[in-house]
Amino acid sequence: FGDTYNNETKIYVSTDNGITWKNPTNGLPQIFQILGIEKDSDGRIYLLGIANSNNIKGFISKTTNGGNYWEIISINLEFLRRDFIITPNNIFYYIAKDIYKSEDFGNNWTIVFNNAYSISKLYTDNKGYIYGSLDYPNIASDSGYARGSLIYSSDKGSNWEIIGIGGLKANDFMVSNNVCYIAT
Repeated sequence: FGDTYNNETKIYVSTDNGITWKNPTNGLPQIFQILGIEKDSDGRIYLLGIANSNNIKGFISKTTNGGNYWEIISINLEFLRRDFIITPNNIFYYIAKDIYKSEDFGNNWTIVFNNAYSISKLYTDNKGYIYGSLDYPNIASDSGYARGSLIYSSDKGSNWEIIGIGGLKANDFMVSNNVCYIAT
């Protein structure tokens, strides 16, 4: 998905393994940037983006028909960062200046982690645990978290713990079968 032309990002969909592509826009605002695209456990697809509009700004849209029509479900979201995830039990999270959570498919949001400026990536495992990587040293150390660490929550963001990764900056990571893989 995504191609930037004239400050507009577009989403493309292929239903034939990439032989042909279409650009469905029904229901979508003019998009400045796509920050994430996720699928829930029921097959609905969600897009987190920033609109080229003073009326919408940060938004989440969903499609239930393969991208033919998109419905905006959340608008004017807090300043958005780089990541958006949906856990296996359909809980949504996104990073802004804080980490936000929605347990009703993006209709309402609550803060589950304050001062998340230092978190650049979120990940969920098959148990629904949430992980975040810390990579900005000044802010991370000011908040009590060390650069080169992962944070995780096993209780939907109510409590967070630190996993030390030896000062490495995790550009990307994943957890599978209790094994953490980190790309630096």
